[in-house]
Amino acid sequence: MIAMELFPVLVAVVIYGLTLLAVGRLARTRPEARVVLRYASLLVPAAAAALALAHLHADLQPVDLDSWLCLPLWSLAAMGLLAMGFAAGFFWEQVRLERQLHIWAEPAQGELTEALAPLAAKMGLARVPQVHLVAADAPLALTIGVLRPRIYVSSWLVERLDSVEIEQVLAHELAHIARSDNLIALVATALMGATAFLPTSWQAVRALLRERELAADELAVAVTGKPIALARGLLKAGVPDHPAFTAAAGLLEAGSITERVDNLLRLHSSRPERTSPVQWREKTALMAMTALGPLALTWFVFDLPHLLQLP
Repeated sequence: MIAMELFPVLVAVVIYGLTLLAVGRLARTRPEARVVLRYASLLVPAAAAALALAHLHADLQPVDLDSWLCLPLWSLAAMGLLAMGFAAGFFWEQVRLERQLHIWAEPAQGELTEALAPLAAKMGLARVPQVHLVAADAPLALTIGVLRPRIYVSSWLVERLDSVEIEQVLAHELAHIARSDNLIALVATALMGATAFLPTSWQAVRALLRERELAADELAVAVTGKPIALARGLLKAGVPDHPAFTAAAGLLEAGSITERVDNLLRLHSSRPERTSPVQWREKTALMAMTALGPLALTWFVFDLPHLLQLP
């Protein structure tokens, strides 16, 4: 009888172990798997903590709302408020930054717009995003916006990079749009807020942002087949020849550039074929994890204790 009760637990442990092995193996070879793994490290603690608090509150019923026994419910509400607050902060930062850049920006012309449409088509984008030229004496290239993202490129980059390097910069920013990176960052920020009490959640977000830059580089290279040109552009932007350099929203930090250039050199040495990137796999994995992950954790939190005859 006990063996029959423990059988679902053993099956769950085996499936969990095999999943970890598969994800770990993919994370060593595929950039999108690394992003999914970082996302999972945010989703699982947040969902597990919320479900555990809900389970504890259900076991303590009935209680008055002013009783200390309602602490799990208030803790759950605090997690929700923190998640919404962090998400609102992320969204407001996007709006604030775009307003500031819009003052100095104008719609791009010439080689910027000419190179954009073919790259967007190769990445499967239904709409060619707007690109704006910012009058700034500093390297700046970033994508702002969650639902309708726009690309901002500084005049500093246009004046110092050649046409091939500019193409790689645009390909990198388009890769962020094709991968819905800002939307993923919004959800990740909300999950970080829900588990702000865990130091690991802050580390997971930083790792996710780092991995998305590497994944965007690899997607850009998959479309253009020019990893060396992108590496040259990164080095020119990251090692300016004047002391007034300021990094653009943290995208050009020295450590990040070194890691990305090393990865691009590895891609060049492996001579990747220029193929159409398959982005639906990562998006499908993220959506499935968001939808099914909490359901699996619900079974784990609510049913497993009863299978083990725990309170």
